[in-house]
Amino acid sequence: MTSQHGLSKSTFLRGVQCAKSLYLHTFQRDLATPLDADQHARVTMGQQVGELARGLFPEGVLVSTPRGFSKAEALQQTQSAMESGGTTLFEPAFLADGLFLRADVLVRSGSAWELYEVKSSTSVKDEYLLDVAFQVYVMRRAGLSINDAWLVHIDSTYVRSGPLDLEALFAMDSVTDSVESLQPTIPGLIEDLQSALAQGVVPEIPIGRQCNDPYPCDFISHCWEHVPSPSIFEVFRLPWSKKEELYKKGVISIEDIPDDFPLPAPSRFHVVAHKSGQSIVERAPLRRFVGGLAYPLAFLDFETAMSAIPAYDQSRPYQQIPFQFSLHTIAEIGAEPQHDGFLADPVGDPRQALMEHLMRRLPEEGDILVYHQPFEEGRLKELARDFPDQAGWLEAVVARLKDLIEPFKQRWVYEPGMNGSSSIKAVLPALVPELSYETLEVGDGGQAMLAWSRLVEGTEAAEAERLRQALWDYCTLDTLGMVKILEKLEVLASG
Repeated sequence: MTSQHGLSKSTFLRGVQCAKSLYLHTFQRDLATPLDADQHARVTMGQQVGELARGLFPEGVLVSTPRGFSKAEALQQTQSAMESGGTTLFEPAFLADGLFLRADVLVRSGSAWELYEVKSSTSVKDEYLLDVAFQVYVMRRAGLSINDAWLVHIDSTYVRSGPLDLEALFAMDSVTDSVESLQPTIPGLIEDLQSALAQGVVPEIPIGRQCNDPYPCDFISHCWEHVPSPSIFEVFRLPWSKKEELYKKGVISIEDIPDDFPLPAPSRFHVVAHKSGQSIVERAPLRRFVGGLAYPLAFLDFETAMSAIPAYDQSRPYQQIPFQFSLHTIAEIGAEPQHDGFLADPVGDPRQALMEHLMRRLPEEGDILVYHQPFEEGRLKELARDFPDQAGWLEAVVARLKDLIEPFKQRWVYEPGMNGSSSIKAVLPALVPELSYETLEVGDGGQAMLAWSRLVEGTEAAEAERLRQALWDYCTLDTLGMVKILEKLEVLASG
């Protein structure tokens, strides 16, 4: 096996997902798309979880490199820590046959060691097993005896009450048997990747599901530059097997999909509608929907934040915590819509204040329109669970919800510009082109979470005010957009 091209744990996993991605990362890294703010936030969350998990091992010693990342320093400090009798090491480094890694936690067990890999997810995944298997392989090649391997991850059932309980927040699963079963495959995978790097040419690997599975690749914009938009890869609910079948036949544009090609019903609808370029309006069910709305009418939207590490009492890992709502109301048919809303103080748990404001501002009767009801309904039910004193009122609010997505989900109304989707991000520009998220600083839920996170972490007054205004503008557009969509539906229903 050649060691001409070294591999780290991250480049090994990248290469197993796609050898072309590994080659580009090694030799043409300038073609990569930089991480966006949301991806940076995920990386930061993973780092925070890893650091927090060290509290499970109170005797641990961090193998640090004060002047920044240096393989030589990390290797030397690891060796020194092990020779001085260290029993628990954080971030120890190992190098063997040109293969380098830094482990999360290594614990001495008699004359051998136990490996603990920390993940911010709530379960054990196949890609994690390969991750740990590579580490065990390299450490054994470096001369260590590894007798057990563990996956430390978030326990989704944990409910915070007071200070964080690390023993309850984290779950530990033994993955020793799975990792041992993978050991025979590791040398061959390494040899294949090193061979691919040694060829001197980019591997000819067509685009496919590996571009996003298990992780989004940062070379997608390069490898997919020949793909038009819209393409077969954007057909609504088209399985990857069908996409690959079409792509292998040279079909990329939706227009080129053969009429007799077997498609699932939702995908068939999208393709036929796209090819015809015609609008669809089913007036009878649309009239029933619009005519069945009870006034005063409210339009409600929540913005939420979530973290692997629950920040508040009576909250769970990755729970969506509402910190903002926008509310438009129409008192009666023909009346002008009125707007109200709430954006919490970033200090402390925002939920109690949000509920109090919502109770004061929401009409006591009438329907409450939301877009994609499971989201708002889910948040209201969680609030009822976590704040039982308000459960009765919150459950009554849930009973009044109606979903504005229904006319689009049922295909009573369709415009080709929706590209097969019933999402508000697709419906709004197709029906109400004068309204757009594209000009907003905060333009989607992920960006809203990041803005809120920056407010919680603390920032200068001017920056905080800018972020609050950006959040207000975004959430307001969600409910204003619903108002305008309903106006459009009323016109279409009257025909």
